[in-house]
Amino acid sequence: MKKILCPLVVIGTLVLGCNSHKENTSLKNPLFVYDFNLGHIEIYERLKMLKSIGFDGVVLGFNPEDKNTLNYIKDYQNAIDSLRLALPIKAVFFWADFNSELSDSVWKDLIITLRKDKIYPWPIIGGDRKKIDSSVVVKNMQKMADFAAQNQLNLIIYPHDGAIIASAEEAIPFIKLSNKKNIKVSLHLCHELRAGNAKRLKKVIKNILPYWELGSLSGADTVYYKDRADWSDGIRPLAKTVFDVENFVKEVRSAGYSGPMVLHTYGINDSVPQHLINSFKIWKKY
Repeated sequence: MKKILCPLVVIGTLVLGCNSHKENTSLKNPLFVYDFNLGHIEIYERLKMLKSIGFDGVVLGFNPEDKNTLNYIKDYQNAIDSLRLALPIKAVFFWADFNSELSDSVWKDLIITLRKDKIYPWPIIGGDRKKIDSSVVVKNMQKMADFAAQNQLNLIIYPHDGAIIASAEEAIPFIKLSNKKNIKVSLHLCHELRAGNAKRLKKVIKNILPYWELGSLSGADTVYYKDRADWSDGIRPLAKTVFDVENFVKEVRSAGYSGPMVLHTYGINDSVPQHLINSFKIWKKY
């Protein structure tokens, strides 16, 4: 997966997140969707299409090396406002090298843009996994979290295959060392599968629950390949899954997580909107 193409909430003056983690398998999480492979559809029509399918909102990507992607986010915000659609942008993900001194230009303008609609900044903690300087990573996380807090936002860590933080559990020590209440972590089925956690998802969910703020799911195979650009092993339409996604959803709800989930669509080239419609119908049956 290319960096920008995968893999971002407020109470009072600080977003503390969804922490109603009581065991309840009848919970129904809101379902958002990634904005992948939809560029051929004009934004206004795209939003109306996603709303008609039933999605609760979207998540977007930001490329720090291409400021046009910041304008793209603003175009989305303006279109949502113009259409008066209840289809919010929930989060914006981006890669950043946390293993070296972060340039403010990489993320400050983004967070300022996200403040208006209370959108999660969702950084993938990039850098060389073989030469991790934990003190630098933590310092960068603290710096970004403090600026997010000033803008009344939580900072959601995005675990990603090949990144310094590749699975949700790997984020917890860094979050604890950072000692910032507004740092949370997301859980992604595809990245947990590549991290070797297919048979221990229940334990992963339990371990991250106090810090969990956002999640994603997709159809998947039962054989996985680390650091491979082709994501067909971990991301496919729900109708084409071999992995038991329904059981994963049951584990999520049984643990009491009632927060947002996101349908992952990276690399899926099936017909739009049909594969989205099919996946949404399957999700409703879970």
